[in-house]
Amino acid sequence: MVIVQELLSSWGKNLRSAGELRTSIIPKVLPIPVDNSEVSSQPQIIHHSVAYLGENQFAPSDAKVQKSDGDIPILFRSGAILLRTHQNHPHIIAVKFKWSVEVGAPKRADRHIANLEPEQWLQIIYNGRTGMSGTGHADWRYLQHTVNIAVTDKVDANIFIATAPNYRFEDLAQLR
Repeated sequence: MVIVQELLSSWGKNLRSAGELRTSIIPKVLPIPVDNSEVSSQPQIIHHSVAYLGENQFAPSDAKVQKSDGDIPILFRSGAILLRTHQNHPHIIAVKFKWSVEVGAPKRADRHIANLEPEQWLQIIYNGRTGMSGTGHADWRYLQHTVNIAVTDKVDANIFIATAPNYRFEDLAQLR
């Protein structure tokens, strides 16, 4: 089973100077709001997402938890993160960073980040800027994604809190 936790923060140009506030409010990990008693059959993927919007003083949105039952191979994409069952080893998940336009500027190189084996987890942090050119940049949005990914045999609400990540990947661009 794969557990994916996405913590997305988003703000407008008027809050660019609120970096210390964002850092103090927005966590890098949260408990997963699900446990084994709530999971009747083991899902292939549990996806937990929370958004923190500058317009709401970075208060967390309601957590969304989606469970996907599915067969091997696993294929999952969200933002710049692509998860796929390793070709020769179905118990290993290959994690890739794959840039796309919706992730935001600046463009970054696609790359393989890690192969996650059972009972390992990875933390990925990246950012981007979106908006319309020709608008004086007034409508630009700034985004920061923190994505925690675990491969495990059981659902543990504290999977990302109890231990440090086995791998960490950060790609934070200077956003103007």
